[in-house]
Amino acid sequence: MERPAYEDMVIEDTRNGCTVSCEGKYLGTHANFDLAFTAGCAWMEAHGYYPDVYHVNDHGNVDLLDDEGNVVEGWV
Repeated sequence: MERPAYEDMVIEDTRNGCTVSCEGKYLGTHANFDLAFTAGCAWMEAHGYYPDVYHVNDHGNVDLLDDEGNVVEGWV
């Protein structure tokens, strides 16, 4: 059984940097992807919860990331 998408972590490019959300909750905005990914990883570690992590770039493309921030699979 698949988890609903709202349980995943999403890092999204915005005009002001990158926003991070998980379980449908806004976690913060960061200056760039690396800072956003690091903050998301820290949140997961603090909560002992390790959902799938997706990056939505400024063109709307979606990438599934591994635990080091590398693209596992992408959708255009």
